[in-house]
Amino acid sequence: MELALGTVQFGLAYGAVGSGRQVDDDTARAILALAWDSGVRTLDTAAGYGDIEARLAGLCGPHDFRIVSKIAPLGRLSAPAERAAAVRASVERSLQRLGPRLQAVHMTQVSDDDLALLVESDTSVVHCPESNLKLSSGHCPVAALSAAGVNVALGTDGFGRSDARAALRRSAAWSWGPAAMPTSTAPG
Repeated sequence: MELALGTVQFGLAYGAVGSGRQVDDDTARAILALAWDSGVRTLDTAAGYGDIEARLAGLCGPHDFRIVSKIAPLGRLSAPAERAAAVRASVERSLQRLGPRLQAVHMTQVSDDDLALLVESDTSVVHCPESNLKLSSGHCPVAALSAAGVNVALGTDGFGRSDARAALRRSAAWSWGPAAMPTSTAPG
């Protein structure tokens, strides 16, 4: 298991321990250095966390963190073409800001052009099947991503309540299709 450090408090007035203040850059750098020295290698961020995506690479200094990011909020966009365009624009902005450190989460609206961009930029995808199902946000094309050479990782998000083995079984069922459905739901 690997821990990731969240960065919302670096970009919004979320504050450390609910202080309601944005963490200043010097404190953020110190937190990142301590995290690195403690073995943390992954940061979690999002386009919706204020300006942190634009500043995070600079705050990391010499530490080569992997950075997981989520797309910008889609708001009230309902037309599939509008949603796909917004997703692509968000990923492109994240790539410009974070470069090769980016690991894109969810990726449920992947077009052929998006797939080409992921391959070209060597961007990894973090597939979160439970979130995608709960949010009805779409289907992450794991088989197509893998076939194209995109590194796909399994993400779970349930504040520690998810059994990793059960998450893997569900991921197989939801990502690879009915042939991969588990025959048992028992742990193991």
